[in-house]
Amino acid sequence: MAKMQVVAVKLSKEPISIKVAYQKEGKLYIRTGEDGFTHGKPANAPLNSLLNKWGFRRVGNPPEFRDAEELIDGITGFGLQQDGTIKYQP
Repeated sequence: MAKMQVVAVKLSKEPISIKVAYQKEGKLYIRTGEDGFTHGKPANAPLNSLLNKWGFRRVGNPPEFRDAEELIDGITGFGLQQDGTIKYQP
């Protein structure tokens, strides 16, 4: 089973509004807190557009997660750095 590599995150104070962009098997998907990160939807834009137009921030050390449960357990590990990137600290 392929893992999802989280490459960008759109953080929010409200967990329901958090969005993660991840790559799996060479394709880009987005999951949101709205559905508990259970369903990935194909991204309708390339990663650069998500970063430049949609408010996502690049994850400097992209972690990999097996499934939604593992992603939910690790979501609090994403933090904004002073340079504007996101760092993951498990």
